[in-house]
Amino acid sequence: MYSDFPFQAQAPTTEQPKLREISKEELQETLAQHRKWVKSEEKEGQKAWLFAANLQGATLPRANLQGADLPKANLQGADLPRANLQGACLLQANLQGADLFK
Repeated sequence: MYSDFPFQAQAPTTEQPKLREISKEELQETLAQHRKWVKSEEKEGQKAWLFAANLQGATLPRANLQGADLPKANLQGADLPRANLQGACLLQANLQGADLFK
């Protein structure tokens, strides 16, 4: 049909990407840079990019993840009471059993 057309639709896939392991230290630094990014209105720090990050069982009370990118992240069983997820990208993220309300 239009084989050279650059925007051909692709069939959806159910394959999950390999999860990226992230150390506590790396996560804390990512969150610190993200807080700075939010507080400075995107002028300082760096937006959190946690694509396919394995955060299963993480304890992140009151974490500011406003506007963070967490597509396909594994947050299964994570403890996120009062976390700010406003505007966060959680596309295909696994939130099964995550606690957002404590």
